[in-house]
Amino acid sequence: MRPARRKHQPSGSAGRRLACVSVFLALAIAPQTAQPADAKADLKVIDSTEYPWHSIGRVNRAGYKSVSSCTGTLIAPNLVLTAAHCIVSPKTKKKLPADEVLFIAGVRRDQYAARLEAECLLVPEGYVPAGRPKISNIHKDLGLIVLKEPSNLFPLPPLTPDESRRLRQKMSG
Repeated sequence: MRPARRKHQPSGSAGRRLACVSVFLALAIAPQTAQPADAKADLKVIDSTEYPWHSIGRVNRAGYKSVSSCTGTLIAPNLVLTAAHCIVSPKTKKKLPADEVLFIAGVRRDQYAARLEAECLLVPEGYVPAGRPKISNIHKDLGLIVLKEPSNLFPLPPLTPDESRRLRQKMSG
C-alpha cells in the first residue's frame, strides 16, 4: 500500500516545476556577464534588508550537537526555496524536525529583515543525500520550507515569460 501524500508534498510534475523555478531564480540573480577589473567604480553597497535582497537569507538549523546554515530564498509569502541537503540530516538521511529550522531573511551582520519559523519541510520524493552535492544532481537537491506564518516581506518574483525566453536563449547559445 502506498503511503498517503502529505498536504504540502509536491507531486512529480510539481517537483520538476520547483526545479525549474529554482534554476531560473539562481540564474536570474547571478551576474549577467563577467566584469572587467576596472569595473570597480560601478560597484555599490547594497542594503540586504531592502527589496529584493531581503528575500534572500539564511536557513539556520540546530539540533543535538549541531548548528549549521544554508541559503534560502523567499519565493512566496509562506515558502522558502533552499537545497534539500540543508533540511535533511546527513546522519539519519531524514528531514529535520521543522521546529529546528528558521529562515532569517535579509541578513546583514547582526541585523535582519525577518525571523521566520518553519511549519513543515518538503523534499522531492525519494531524495537521498549523497555526501557533497554534485552539479549533475542539483535538479534533485531541492527543498521547500513552508512557514508557520506568511511573511510581510515581498518574495523574489518569478521570471516573466520574456525573461525566461532570454535566459533559455542565453543558455543554449
